[in-house]
Amino acid sequence: MRFLICKIAAVVFAACFILCVAAPALAEGGDKVRIQLNWFPEPEFGGIYAAEQAGIFKKHGLDVQILKGGPSVPSTQMTAAGTVEFGVAAADEVITLRSKDADIVAVYTKYFRKTYGMSGVKVAPYGSGAMAQFLDPAKNDVAMQCFVFSEPLTARKQGIDPKVMLIADTGFNPYTGVIITRGDYLKKNPDVCKRFALALREGWQAYLDNPEPANDVMAKLNTAMDRKTFTDAAAAQKSLVESADTKKSGLGTMTMERWKTLSDQLHDLGIVSEKIPAAACFANP
Repeated sequence: MRFLICKIAAVVFAACFILCVAAPALAEGGDKVRIQLNWFPEPEFGGIYAAEQAGIFKKHGLDVQILKGGPSVPSTQMTAAGTVEFGVAAADEVITLRSKDADIVAVYTKYFRKTYGMSGVKVAPYGSGAMAQFLDPAKNDVAMQCFVFSEPLTARKQGIDPKVMLIADTGFNPYTGVIITRGDYLKKNPDVCKRFALALREGWQAYLDNPEPANDVMAKLNTAMDRKTFTDAAAAQKSLVESADTKKSGLGTMTMERWKTLSDQLHDLGIVSEKIPAAACFANP
């Protein structure tokens, strides 16, 4: 049986107090800022590209440069170093970076080993050939970490019907798509950060309403993904972007409870040496 272990991609846009750079230069077209993605242009970044494509950033007085990522692009470290004003990261990266003795390697693996034992399971790093191995018909005992709106679609296109299990169902449920910035940058440029967050909120709503214009833009930047997959992935992630919390309080909203739970879990696993206060990690738009 082939298993895909899926990370919940709860896409949120808060400015996290972790990651300062000098104030961005004012330009005639708006405040210049850069956002570094942590992967290639795909629907998980749809709201960001929609905000650019639909002129929403410009409406909020922002001149935004979107930098595509990839497996060798350390978006979190780049934001921490001040190379860019904003980046995309996962919530567990936020907490581990706030811990001086943080070990950010194999967080999910450590949680699974503590929870389930994983005796007899061989863990291999995710590499460029991981999907090919998963699709190999000669291998029927393979599990693979993935995003619910990505690898499962690829597998089904190849004639494989994988069993999909959500990591969130095990009790480990970090936000995996947060916008990060340095704490000092947020303090010095609160208005820029606020406008950026509001623009992203509008961008994501525009993408949810009609993803195709932004998909057209991303498809030209990421030719490895066919156009239909962009459409299918956008539909697959919609229920993750619009959670019960966001329907109640607005797109991009995060909860203190979910951050606290994650901080406690990372401390219990020995990933961080002390519990990081949830309030120090995020700010809702």
